[in-house]
Amino acid sequence: MSSTATNATTPHYPAGYIPDYPRLVKWDSLPAAYIYMTLALIMTLTTLRNLIFHAKTKHTKAVYIYLLFWCIFRFAAFAMRAYALSDNHGENYSTYTSTQIVLSIGFMPLAEVLTFNIAEASTLIYELGHRTYVRIRVLIMICFVTFGTCITAFVIDFTLNKPFGSNAKSFTTDVVLREVGFNGLFLIVVYTFFAGMRNAVAVGRTKHIPVEFVKRVRGMMWIVVGQSALMIVKMVYITYRNWNPSEFREEGWWYALSITPEYLYMLVFLTHGWLDVYDDVEGVLGEDGRESPTEQRVWRRGRRMARKNGFLQF
Repeated sequence: MSSTATNATTPHYPAGYIPDYPRLVKWDSLPAAYIYMTLALIMTLTTLRNLIFHAKTKHTKAVYIYLLFWCIFRFAAFAMRAYALSDNHGENYSTYTSTQIVLSIGFMPLAEVLTFNIAEASTLIYELGHRTYVRIRVLIMICFVTFGTCITAFVIDFTLNKPFGSNAKSFTTDVVLREVGFNGLFLIVVYTFFAGMRNAVAVGRTKHIPVEFVKRVRGMMWIVVGQSALMIVKMVYITYRNWNPSEFREEGWWYALSITPEYLYMLVFLTHGWLDVYDDVEGVLGEDGRESPTEQRVWRRGRRMARKNGFLQF
């Protein structure tokens, strides 16, 4: 969510005065909006390149698709923010509200990618079966649909249906939606932080990952830990702002503690080099908890030989 979702104070307008809504809520820097818009465009292009030319498995393709949603949301949000801050466009209340909504919901795909990377790595490290993997993915989807719907409903209702400058704490339904959705995602990100540590330690102990890939899988898990830490910084800041809307209102705090962590998170995915470890390992062990074609052939050959030699009795 955007840190400015509840940070305005109720304005009192003199006769004939038309307020500039973005600047009333401390949106000040037009150059910053253009810079982050440009960075989002670059990340969109690199994500598309990785999706089209480098991703080999369902998992890595799905990750890039979710990251592409983030890229599109962030590019659109900062393009809209730049538009709202230029000339007198901020005097149009609908321009402000639409920008606020897009800014507030754009971060969610990053949290989902963390959980997918943990689920995939856990399946490979602990040799989970395909059915278990599918159940985990379904659970992840249910959680994100639930929490994402709560956050989106809160943002839309509070931005469009409540008076400008209102405090969300004055509206019980909005507070419930916000806290259920946001704290749900917060807990998931905290889980991925510790699950990444667990997997980084376990990858060398379970002996299921081929030796040549152990360091790369461990490195990817520590990256997930770092990305989770960045998202925790963002969420702690927003949680504090949600309950203390009069503090840390300056735009610089929002860029430093809410937006920059997202962009640092994305740096890992500018190249396919790190995520490629999933493609390589799944090429040997199989996708989504399934055995690879090579393993299946070896297993069937061994079964035929055992039956021929009388070791299998039915």
